[in-house]
Amino acid sequence: LDLSSTVSCGHHRCFVPSVSNKKEGYVIARSEKQTLLGMMNETKLAKEMALSYNAKTYHIAGELPQELIMPEGTRLKVNVQVRNPLREHQFPDSVGENGNINNFFDSPTVVLQRMMRSPNEILLVHCADNGFTRKQLPTFILNVVDGGLFGANLARDRYMMYKMLAGMPELATDLQLLINTDGELFFIDFGGHASWTMKDKMILTVRPREELCGESLDMIIDALKNKRAVLSGEWKWSSQKYRRLHSTARNGKSR
Repeated sequence: LDLSSTVSCGHHRCFVPSVSNKKEGYVIARSEKQTLLGMMNETKLAKEMALSYNAKTYHIAGELPQELIMPEGTRLKVNVQVRNPLREHQFPDSVGENGNINNFFDSPTVVLQRMMRSPNEILLVHCADNGFTRKQLPTFILNVVDGGLFGANLARDRYMMYKMLAGMPELATDLQLLINTDGELFFIDFGGHASWTMKDKMILTVRPREELCGESLDMIIDALKNKRAVLSGEWKWSSQKYRRLHSTARNGKSR
C-alpha cells in the first residue's frame, strides 16, 4: 500500500495505490454486514456489463474480493491519510480540521480487492448530487485537451449507459461514475445494486430516462463550451429542463 499521500474514500471504502504497480491499487472496504457479498456481486456485474454493453469499470479479470485482517500498524497509518471529499461536501461538520475522518477503519477486519487505478485527472459524477460535480469542474476542464474528442466519447458512452440501464435498471438506484479527460465513462461502486427494492423499481418506472445523470452530463458539456466563463466564475448553469422533466414524471404518476 502506498500511504505516502492522502487516501481517497467514499462512505464505506477507500482506494489505496499500489507501491509496486503504479497502474493498480486496492479497494479496501469496512467489513460491515454483506460487504463481501456486495463486492462479489459487483465483480459479477462488472463482467456482465463489459461483455453485454462494453461498459468500463476498474475491475481486473479474475481478481476477487477477500476478507482479511489489516495489521494494526497499517490500520492506524491508513486512518491518518483518509479523506472523503464527497462527505466533506455533503456533511462538512462531520470531518476534522484537515478534512480527515478519525478512525474510518474502526475494526481490523476489512474486505480488499485489487483494482486498476484511475488517472489523477478524473471527474466524479454522483448522479444524486451534481453540486459536487460542479465544484470539481474548473480544475477538471483545464485538463481536457480535445473538447471534440471528449464530446464524441461522452455521447457514445452516454448512449451505451442508457442502453445498459434499460437492461439492468437496478444499476440506476445509486448511479456513480468517473469521467476521464477523453470523455470516457467508468462505472464505480455498484455492488449493492444487485438487490434493489420494489420502491426503487416504482421510482424508476416514472422517472424520465434523461434524468439518470443527464443533468450532470449536460452540465459538463455546457461547462466545456463556456470554459472561459467557468474559470472566471461567471458561468451559470440552469437546470430548468430537468425540473420540467421531474415535474412531468410526478404528474404522470398522479394520473
